[in-house]
Amino acid sequence: MPKPTYETALIVGAGSGLSASLARLLAGEGLRVALAARNSEKLAPLCAETGAKAFACEATDPGHVAHFVIDGAIRNPGRVEPPDRPDSMLDPDAIAASYLHVLQQPRSAWTWEVELRPWVERF
Repeated sequence: MPKPTYETALIVGAGSGLSASLARLLAGEGLRVALAARNSEKLAPLCAETGAKAFACEATDPGHVAHFVIDGAIRNPGRVEPPDRPDSMLDPDAIAASYLHVLQQPRSAWTWEVELRPWVERF
């Protein structure tokens, strides 16, 4: 069964962590990437690296996001790793790889959610 194909992706709430990992991975997969953030100027280095386009956007205002025409969107609020627990957060590159697997899943057997956990977690 063929996998879905995408040409563009929008990352809303883009920054230097998971968003940057996603932008690098998706651009590497051949997608055109748009990055939206309150301060789009801070995205210039990532745009230069990935070929992405940056847009100023207030993610809490639906009118700011509604004008984008895209195949897929990723809403990405920022997260900060607690300094007293350095291994308690997931690696942004690993999260991006998991997102890509979900994006490329076959239509005949798909999921819309994935539970990702840090390796240090004890069950």
